Amino acid sequence: MQFTEFIIVIYLVIGALWFVDFIGSRLGFRVILIGVLVAHIALSFTLYFLHGLTFDARNYDQTASEFAYAVQFGESTGNDFPLRKAGWPVLLSVVYLTFGHFPLIGLLINAIFITLAVAVVGWTAKDVTNLKTSKYAAVIFALFPASLYWPSLLGREAVVLLLLSLILRAMAWIISGRHRAGWSLLVAATLLLVPFRLEMAVAAGVFSSITCAVYLIARIMSRKLRLVGMALALSLATFSIFLANDIYLAIENYLRATRSDLQVGANLPINLPTSTPNNILEFMLLRFADLGQVSLGPTFTSWSGTPLMLRVDSISWSLLIGFAIVGLFLAYNRLRILLLTSPALLLLSVNITIMGNWGTVIRLRLMAVPFLCIAAAIGFSFAHRTVIQVARKHLERTPSARLWVGQGSVGTTPSPRASSPR
Repeated sequence: MQFTEFIIVIYLVIGALWFVDFIGSRLGFRVILIGVLVAHIALSFTLYFLHGLTFDARNYDQTASEFAYAVQFGESTGNDFPLRKAGWPVLLSVVYLTFGHFPLIGLLINAIFITLAVAVVGWTAKDVTNLKTSKYAAVIFALFPASLYWPSLLGREAVVLLLLSLILRAMAWIISGRHRAGWSLLVAATLLLVPFRLEMAVAAGVFSSITCAVYLIARIMSRKLRLVGMALALSLATFSIFLANDIYLAIENYLRATRSDLQVGANLPINLPTSTPNNILEFMLLRFADLGQVSLGPTFTSWSGTPLMLRVDSISWSLLIGFAIVGLFLAYNRLRILLLTSPALLLLSVNITIMGNWGTVIRLRLMAVPFLCIAAAIGFSFAHRTVIQVARKHLERTPSARLWVGQGSVGTTPSPRASSPR
């Protein structure tokens, strides 16, 4: 590392710590956010010095350097880059034009982005639940293995997670009645997400807009009109199923072609079914099976030969979804939590189209984590209280543990103060 780069990085790290400390003190998450920032800086810098730029980070760095070169010298390198992926290389090229080719500054920016994403998720959870549950939500998001690893690379995951978290924040505002701020933030975050990851912008931004609009319309409508609307929606859904018999094979062929392309040269290819569905019912059953696989896979029956990181990710996903389901059932404002969680289902469904290898699946299903954290925090809070209550009852019933809990022990005479009525 050059001395100039070292000084710039030190000043930026100090500035980032001050910025995060300011935000954390306002939200009540100071320790959590500073811990997230320090952990990501340490992890990203360690990975960089040990392994250099890996995976797509190398391509992003090269493309950003070419963009910076073209702007600085007016000469194009002739290499094209898809517009739906150009957001991060363009942002990185601005960093390189400002400070020079210092990838560490890009890693620091990613650390700031993921810390802000954790802050936004905790802030949103604080508004719809309480401070304790919101801290659980922030910690779940921060400690989720994929949230720790992928944003620590020089990729676009951190900024995408931040924009998705802002979409979650916008939905909470709209549902709570702050329409102007909510719709403005929702549109801005969705448009900003387009050049970073187009499919996630469509899946999360458009779906969230439709969900909020339907929710607001349903609140205005009378009960009779709601029932009529549900009947019409059910009729249209039934009619579309019969029409889908003519198009499901085309969709199936598209899915097979896309997945086959991702299986070529993959280190962790996914074994997909080779049978072709004969009707729309079989097609839908296959898609439900695919959704379960991209949500919880790889299952322990297929762990043989898979790396440890993939197994840890599978276990953490199973726990996250389990806590989220429990939280949805226990939430006192169940409808609001369900609406905030609903984009996660669509984001996971998007993975069905690209489930050719596990490397792509585990990286893309991370995008659903911000929308699951609030429900998962409610479920975890319930599990935490239950474990404490069970442990306390066990201690009270166990004679050898009474002394530990301050109730005396077997064979001793309780003191008058302890036995006197209160």
